[in-house]
Amino acid sequence: MARCPVCGARASYDETECPGCGAELGDSLAVIELDESPPAPGPPRAPEPRSPRRRVGVVAIVIAAVLAVAAVVQAGGGSSRRPVRRAGGAARPVFEDATGVRLALGSSDGVHLVDLDTGRMRTISPAIPGPFDSIVALTGGLVIANGTVAVGCVGTDPHACDVELGNAVNVYAGPEPDLVWAVRATLDERLEVADLGLTGRTGPPIIVLRDRTTVAAAVDSGFVLVSGTTLSLWARGVGERLVGTDARFVAARGSLVAWLGRRCSADGCPLHLTDLRANRDRVINGFAESPDAVSGGQFAPDLHTLAIVLDLHTGAQRMLALVDVDSGFVRLVGPLPLVASPDARTLAWAPSGQVVFAALVGERLAAIRHDGLVELSRVPLPAFVALAAVG
Repeated sequence: MARCPVCGARASYDETECPGCGAELGDSLAVIELDESPPAPGPPRAPEPRSPRRRVGVVAIVIAAVLAVAAVVQAGGGSSRRPVRRAGGAARPVFEDATGVRLALGSSDGVHLVDLDTGRMRTISPAIPGPFDSIVALTGGLVIANGTVAVGCVGTDPHACDVELGNAVNVYAGPEPDLVWAVRATLDERLEVADLGLTGRTGPPIIVLRDRTTVAAAVDSGFVLVSGTTLSLWARGVGERLVGTDARFVAARGSLVAWLGRRCSADGCPLHLTDLRANRDRVINGFAESPDAVSGGQFAPDLHTLAIVLDLHTGAQRMLALVDVDSGFVRLVGPLPLVASPDARTLAWAPSGQVVFAALVGERLAAIRHDGLVELSRVPLPAFVALAAVG
């Protein structure tokens, strides 16, 4: 055996080309005996430094691989809520947890119907101008109003709001599935209340309101009237009866009316939960620091929980009070950048009564469970001034 003088590779004495480097060996190779004993140890070799650029490249490749795997998992994994493509990008679920709810968002452009579980959104632009700050969800569609005129959006998944319902300062859920109470302005600039059907049927005036009297909300037997600091109930066939004095209206639904007493003590102002059917009043003392601290509320559909926005007088940060109607227990959630609305048009309960959706500053939403757990929306929404759950 011999070694190549160029690379030192072993070569047979009769080879003319080095099997290691390909150098021509010719006849000048010296025939030598190879020493098969291991070489004597030398000084350790320092490891060759790796290029930082190479390390960055490896990291980038790993990150890209992880993102690719995540995209595959999201598209075909265990979640049934796949993103839906739409103009301007891919729609994503508004919340991480499924809600089974669609919301109607009233804005200056019209009404945005948003499926919270897919992120799909469709905008309905009525012929009348916005903003649409009053929305009532009925079994057969929506009734929306802009403070002057009301229109109907027929269908459980409406594509148009083209039913003209005439003048309406405000609309409230009525005593029948497809009727609303419409507060209308009369020719002598007074207010009257009438039945208004989703398909345009209008009944005769039920009542003409006294001067400086407004409708605060609808209840099972009629509607709550506010005249200064006095609350009263108007019921069809019964007339008007007193609910409370020195009062600030908070919310009403079914047979319940919530109002804040203006006669406050050192502990704060009392919250009254008045059951009109049972003729019973529950008082929660020291609920708020002052009557002005309350920015409106809404009862859950099952009437077990009342959500009230409390102003902290510290900029945009507010608290949401969840009141257990049966026990009177109050759970405070926040602070959160909640949007304040005197008549709570920026709150909407899910039909289940387990989650209330609240508008946040910056066109976002919070999903707040009745036990106080909060989830913030993951995607921005169009600017809106009112919301209602439509299923």
